[in-house]
Amino acid sequence: MKKFLGVVVAVFVVAGMVNALGVKAYTGYVGFLGVAIPNFQGIYVGPEATKETTSQQYAHKLHAYDNLSHDERAIDAQVCLGSTCNSWLRLPQGQVKTWGNSMMYGNGTVYTIRLRNGTSLITGSSFYGDWYLDY
Repeated sequence: MKKFLGVVVAVFVVAGMVNALGVKAYTGYVGFLGVAIPNFQGIYVGPEATKETTSQQYAHKLHAYDNLSHDERAIDAQVCLGSTCNSWLRLPQGQVKTWGNSMMYGNGTVYTIRLRNGTSLITGSSFYGDWYLDY
């Protein structure tokens, strides 16, 4: 039993180290499970992801809640290609929204997504949703 427990602990330690090093490659889709969005409209910068097709990008807010009151929070998202970012897009709960024809370059183009609270409050929030680069 001790040997089994030691193996399980070792696997968790290695997985945690790989996660901490940021060894992740996203292509076409990124899911967010409880990412922390800073207070006072601070910006969460998501991971880099590669877009394979020349098509629109979409975002979906499943749920976002205030970390203190657990009330639903408004979330804005923006996609960036290097230092060029498109306009902020409000994500209504349960809907898939697009930035239209901006940021459509495919063929291995690397993008990042930025998220912020829709209103400036003293508390941060947690976000659950999706970013579809190739929908």
